[in-house]
Amino acid sequence: MVIEEHMKAIEAMLPDLVAELTVEARNYFDRSWSDKGFTDEVLEKWKPVYDKSGKEKDRPLVQSGALRRSLRTEVTGSVGVVYTEVAYAQIHNEGGAQRYTAAVREHQRKGKTVKAHTRRVERMMPKRQFMGTSKRLDEIMTGIIEERLKAIFNGV
Repeated sequence: MVIEEHMKAIEAMLPDLVAELTVEARNYFDRSWSDKGFTDEVLEKWKPVYDKSGKEKDRPLVQSGALRRSLRTEVTGSVGVVYTEVAYAQIHNEGGAQRYTAAVREHQRKGKTVKAHTRRVERMMPKRQFMGTSKRLDEIMTGIIEERLKAIFNGV
């Protein structure tokens, strides 16, 4: 009888718990920008970014703030997902080779006119992870789950 009551309470709590854990994960990933790095077990700082004068920028990965603001959550049944649909999110999060075509405007070089043209550019983007699997996040989530289960089993 008591087991059945506990099971019903757990089933009733599950949708709210999944939503809470999903929001917790989103907030954890969002903190990467404040921390200037990602924490799995320990904080791994992002490689610095320098402006044209060679001065280190205060906020790597922030030009418009669109990537940080793009983090979204979605809960379907017992599954919660944190995601972003920003096209450049993956290359920033994982790093790697970036290939693109750059447009060059007509300009003067050493007294000669260089006509407008395009050129292929390849550069290595350093990994600046802001979301992913994290042991520290797992610990936080486990703590939340344990609190909710204790409340059920202690009759709170």
